[in-house]
Order: sequence, then C-alpha cells, then structure tokens
Amino acid sequence: EVGENASLPADWPSDVPIIAGAKIGYAGTSNPTTGQAGASVMFTSSKSASEVSAYYNSELTSNGWTIESTANMSGTIVLSARKDTRTVGLYMATTDGVTSVTVGVQKE
Repeated sequence: EVGENASLPADWPSDVPIIAGAKIGYAGTSNPTTGQAGASVMFTSSKSASEVSAYYNSELTSNGWTIESTANMSGTIVLSARKDTRTVGLYMATTDGVTSVTVGVQKE
C-alpha cells in the first residue's frame, strides 16, 4: 500500500511496534530481492531521529530482540537487531523537523 491511507500489513509482527503518531506512507510484504518472507513500512514522525532510535532500542530490547548495531552518520541513524531467525533494520533521518523512518523485517 502506498499513500496517506496506507496501513500496516496484516502479518506485521507484534514484537516490532510502530511509534505512536507515525504517518505510514508505504507498507508491503516480501523481500523483492530474495523472494523471502518479510515486511517493510515507511513512515514519518514528528520526533527526531535520535528520539525514534531511542524508542526502538528500548522497545525492541524489551520484546526480546538483540540490538546488533547502531550507527549515526551525520544525523542519519541505522539500527539493526536480531531475534531467532528474524532480523529487523531501521533507517531514520530527520529533515526540516520531520523524521522519515524505514523499518524492514525479514526471516533468514
């Protein structure tokens, strides 16, 4: 789904929350590169990239995910985590007070 009325995929994992107040602009399932099962969501938030990153560090950890890496490159934050046979990756960047976030979940 693309556009203002996009919503989470029906199979979005409950242990990967979407931050409150997010405006979803894209939601899809499957990994087009590999054909493997997975899902991705792109949304915007009024919170800064640092605030979004802190939220996901806390929420993913409390949901049993292990944070594998976090990188901050000139304000663009990339975070990756693993749980069992799944990985989650987040890309967060703030421009003009709006943070764009891409979240992808896939099975290995």
